[in-house]
Amino acid sequence: MLFRSDSRKASERDRDYYDGRQLTAEQLKVLKARNQPDIVINRIQPKINFLLGWEASNRTDPRAFPRTPNDEEASEAATDALRFVHDDSDLAQVFSAAWEHLLVEGHSGAIELTIEDGDKIVPVGWPWDRVFYDPHSRRHDFSDARYVGGYLWMDAEEAKERWPQKSDEIDTLINEHTFSRTYDDRPSRWVGAAGKGENRRKRVRIVQMYHRDKGEWFHCTFTRNVELERIAVPFRDQDGRSWCPMLMQSSFIDRNNNRYGLVRAMISVQDEINSRRSRALHRLSMRQVRMDEGAVADVDQTKAELAKPDGVIVTNPGANFEMLQTGDQLAAELNLLQEAKNEIEL
Repeated sequence: MLFRSDSRKASERDRDYYDGRQLTAEQLKVLKARNQPDIVINRIQPKINFLLGWEASNRTDPRAFPRTPNDEEASEAATDALRFVHDDSDLAQVFSAAWEHLLVEGHSGAIELTIEDGDKIVPVGWPWDRVFYDPHSRRHDFSDARYVGGYLWMDAEEAKERWPQKSDEIDTLINEHTFSRTYDDRPSRWVGAAGKGENRRKRVRIVQMYHRDKGEWFHCTFTRNVELERIAVPFRDQDGRSWCPMLMQSSFIDRNNNRYGLVRAMISVQDEINSRRSRALHRLSMRQVRMDEGAVADVDQTKAELAKPDGVIVTNPGANFEMLQTGDQLAAELNLLQEAKNEIEL
């Protein structure tokens, strides 16, 4: 039911890079051994934020167009209805969240159309790490998927109030962990009064899934193997056919059906920026020398003095001792660093 673990991990990595968590444990260990700060020059986040702002500033109001001159009045009425629903449901914010997921993780999460108070259509946004889909789906809009759905966590008491006939089954599934860290409750643990990680609230994982059966779409709610409810989808098109109200979109799809976003193309360039900046900083703090054998009494002590900004080096009389100029190597590193920054900008 889940999308592939390698695709999920790659999307999590893309989100980490956007958030500035870009160095591995091994890289941090090397920097610590050098007494060098773990600086990250995050060029991905401002680029994505620019595109988020671009989407917000270029929004347009929904509008219905007439198919014939006789449909002018009907199109105006439809436009008024669309704009009322748009404003009443705060749809712009739902779209912005989906746009961010498209850019970073590669698929929009989901926008689910639900019905409240009998006839009011309300769009509900699902974040990318709470949805799943048919892994055989190859289309950008998931229109060829046999099923799509999402996970949510709620307090056990709330779940039992909603499905009182399943109270005993719900009690057996309290605080159950998933087999994927992506879908676990957030936060899974926190620091309590005793200073230890604990989880006081009783929570249960609920799955909501839309699936197609013999051309008809159904909505099923369950937790593990306990079915809570199952209903036919009420949405119909102009030909009377049912359709899935959980709408999803992806940016790019590779040949293995993995979905990915714009951040994926920036990862290697961002790694180069971090690496070259780190090496340039390391070169600035290091100096190289050429000397005759026996020119200094203690080579290790000389290395320590060279690493100091005010180091003093004592050489033996008559021995050759020369500081090497490495400015050309530093300049090359800085030039390549600038090229990598320009690559992300362009």
